[in-house]
Amino acid sequence: MMNKTFTTCPAIVSDDIKRVVIYARVSKTIDDQDSSYELQIDELRKQVESNPKYKLVCIYADKSSETGVKREGFQAMLELAKYGGFDVILTKSISRFARNITDALTTISSLKTLGIEVIFDSENISTFDPSSDFVLSVLAGCAEDISVSLSQNIRWTFDKLMRKGEFCDSRLYGYRIVNKKYVIYEEEAKVIKTIYSLFLAYWKMTRIIEFLHERNIKSPSGKEYWGSTTIESILRNEKYCGDMLTQKSYSSKILGVGRKKNTGELNQYYESKHHTGIISKKTFDNVQYLKRIRNRNPNGNTTTKNNESSYFHSNVYNKDYRYKSEKHNNKKKPVLFLVSEGKRHMIHYQVIIDIALDCSRYLYFNMNHVSDYLLRIPLFQIDIDKSNEELYSSLENIDTESKLIAYQTISNNLCLNAMYQNQDRLERKIIKQLEGVLQFKDIDRIKELFTSYIIEDNEALIFISLNGSSLNTGTTPTLIHHQTIKIIRNYKQIDFDYSLFIS
Repeated sequence: MMNKTFTTCPAIVSDDIKRVVIYARVSKTIDDQDSSYELQIDELRKQVESNPKYKLVCIYADKSSETGVKREGFQAMLELAKYGGFDVILTKSISRFARNITDALTTISSLKTLGIEVIFDSENISTFDPSSDFVLSVLAGCAEDISVSLSQNIRWTFDKLMRKGEFCDSRLYGYRIVNKKYVIYEEEAKVIKTIYSLFLAYWKMTRIIEFLHERNIKSPSGKEYWGSTTIESILRNEKYCGDMLTQKSYSSKILGVGRKKNTGELNQYYESKHHTGIISKKTFDNVQYLKRIRNRNPNGNTTTKNNESSYFHSNVYNKDYRYKSEKHNNKKKPVLFLVSEGKRHMIHYQVIIDIALDCSRYLYFNMNHVSDYLLRIPLFQIDIDKSNEELYSSLENIDTESKLIAYQTISNNLCLNAMYQNQDRLERKIIKQLEGVLQFKDIDRIKELFTSYIIEDNEALIFISLNGSSLNTGTTPTLIHHQTIKIIRNYKQIDFDYSLFIS
C-alpha cells in the first residue's frame, strides 16, 4: 500500500474559538469587480483577525450572478460544511450570499441543521440569534409573495397559449417540433407503433423491453434498456393519437415545493385532432381498456404491493417479490413469491434472512473490505500541511485571480482531510448497523444495511453501498463474498449461489 500523509481539519484551539470562512460574490456586470471583491474580502478579513474568538479557515468567492450559472466557490464551501470543516460563514449581505431570498432560506436551513452559523455583516443578522427568526420570516413572506406573483404571470401566459392550442411540449418521443407544431419523426414513430401493437397482442412488459433491446432500439434517454415506466407513459399518452391534454401537472415551486399533479386546481384543455397522430384513436382507446383489465385482479380491485416484500426484486422478471404465509405439512411458513407469465417462483423467507445474516457475519469479521475499498481513493499523496502553509504565505503579494485559485486549492485540501475523518465515521456506522442486524435479525435493520437485494432463480445478489458518502470511487460493484448452498426452491432442492457486493 502506498505511503499516505494526512492531517485533520484545522482544529478548534479551545471551546471558544470558532473556525470561520468568508464568502464573497461579485457580479460580472460590475465594471470594477476586482476592487469590489477586494473590498468585501479586506473588510471581512479585518473583522475575523480583530476577533480573538475567530480563526480564519478559508475564503470563497464567485464572480457571477447570472441565473443558472453554477457558483463553484459557493458549492465548494457547502461541500466542506458537510464534513464539519468550519463553524461560521461570514458574508457581506444576504444579496451577496444568495441570488434570492428563497435560495438563502433553503441554504440557511441546511447549514443550521449542520450546526453552522451564517453572519450577514450589512444586515447585522446572525442565523443563531433567536431575534433573527422574525426578520428571516418576514423575508420569507416577501419571497413567497414574489414567487406567487411570478408564477401567476407565467401561468397566465401558458393558459392563453393552451386555449389557442399553441402549446407544445419541448420533448416528445416520436415527434419533432417545427414552427411550434408537432411533426412525426418516422424512425421513432415506428417504435411507438410497435409498442402499441405488442401490448395489444398481450405481451408482458418484460417481453416488450427485451424485444426492443434485441433490436438495439435505445430508449428516449439513450439507454440500452427501456424502463417499464417509460413504456407505460407512452401507452397512456393521448398525444400519440393526435389529441392534446394540457396542464396535467403544474409547478408550484414556492419555497421548495416542486411540481404537482393537477387534480382540478387549474383549468385543463383537451383538444381533439391537435396534430397528426402516430396511431389511431381506436387503437389508443383499445390500449386504455386493456390496461384497465390487466391492472385489476379477479376481484376487481387494483393490485397493491406488500410494503415489506417490495425490497426484494428480480431483474430477470422485472418484478418485486411478494410476502405471504403458506401452509406446508400443516404448518404455516412465510415465503416470497412472484408470478411471471403464469409461472410461480417461490423461495422460503427464512432462507433469504439467513443469507443476509451470513453476509452480515462475514462483513463484521472482515471489515478490511470496507477499509480497503475506501482507501482506494488516493486522498493524501501530498503533504497537505506543508502545501497549505505555502499557499497561505503566498497570498499577500498576488493578484485577485491568483488568490481565488489559491483559496480553491486550500479548500480542496481541507475537504480531503475532512473526507478522511468521514471515512472513519462511516466505518463505525457500518459496524453499528452490522451489530444491530446480528443481534435482532429483523428485516428493517437488514434493509437499512443492504441497499439492494436481488433474487433470481438460482442466485441472490446483495449490495452494500457507500454512496451516502462522497468517498465512493464509482458505481461498479466489487464482489467480496460468495457462497453456494442447497435450498428448497419451488418445492425442489437446488444449488443456490449468493454473492455480496460493495459499491
